[in-house]
Amino acid sequence: TLKDALIERLQGQLRQKDAELSHSKSSDLETKRDNSTLQEQLQKKDQEKQQLIQKANQIIASKDATIEAVTKDNEELRQQLKEVQAELARSKEKIQAFISDLSHEIKTPLTNVIMYHEILVKKTNLDNDLKEKQERITEQLKKMEWILGSLFKSVYLEEEYLKFDLDYFEITDTLSIAVSTVFKKATDKGIEISIDEFRDVCVLHNKKWTAEALINILENSIKYSPRNSKIHIHIECGEIFTEIAIRDEGIGISKDEYPFIFQRFYRSENVKDTEGSGIGLYLVKTIIEKEKGYVVVESELSKGTKISVFLQNQIENKRILTEN
Repeated sequence: TLKDALIERLQGQLRQKDAELSHSKSSDLETKRDNSTLQEQLQKKDQEKQQLIQKANQIIASKDATIEAVTKDNEELRQQLKEVQAELARSKEKIQAFISDLSHEIKTPLTNVIMYHEILVKKTNLDNDLKEKQERITEQLKKMEWILGSLFKSVYLEEEYLKFDLDYFEITDTLSIAVSTVFKKATDKGIEISIDEFRDVCVLHNKKWTAEALINILENSIKYSPRNSKIHIHIECGEIFTEIAIRDEGIGISKDEYPFIFQRFYRSENVKDTEGSGIGLYLVKTIIEKEKGYVVVESELSKGTKISVFLQNQIENKRILTEN
């Protein structure tokens, strides 16, 4: 009985061991399967990684090739740009030389014609009718000379064929040059030019060309104003700009024409019968804008026009105020 109990106990232990062994084998088999699956997954991931690396290398190679091509294209464009700039510079020099020659070739004989014509008029006894016609010819020749001169000036300024120096100068000298230039024309027409008292200020401008601009404005005021009228000049120093305002008592300008009066060759309908070329105000605007300034017009038909030129102040002038 004891023997049987012992045998049975041993058999139970054997069965338990067999079960544990069987379970262990099953677990090992499952672990092997898991390891195999994991290994397959790792291999798959490694393949994907290699593919990504390959694609990245291809993209990098493609970008390197693109960058190299773009760099080459940019270099070619730079070279072409240099060639175009050099060609433009050569063309500009040729045009400048041509305009200079053309100016000389036209103005010289025209000046001679005017001179010889004036000599003939002075030395020839003409009746009143012929004398009037001769004077008319002289006027037209001088007008032609002025138009050609203005045209050449505008071309020189637009195309920067001449040196346009800018500096801070007192405005009094420049204004004096302009007024003295037109004074006889104004006096001949009985027009009085008055200037308000003001403290002199330094503004950014080219004295020669600013005087030219102011002369053009004053000549227009004289031309389109009635006899025995007045032209008033007022200087006012602001924070940034100084205003040079020229007001006349002339025929005035319609507000509808404000956008056009500074265009080259533009002439208002109400001045078609008056001598003029339509270049003067265009030249004014071109000059003042080159000086980093601007021009403003205020006008009323039959009452007069005010044209204001604004030029930049020198910094120390900011606190200077005008005195009327």
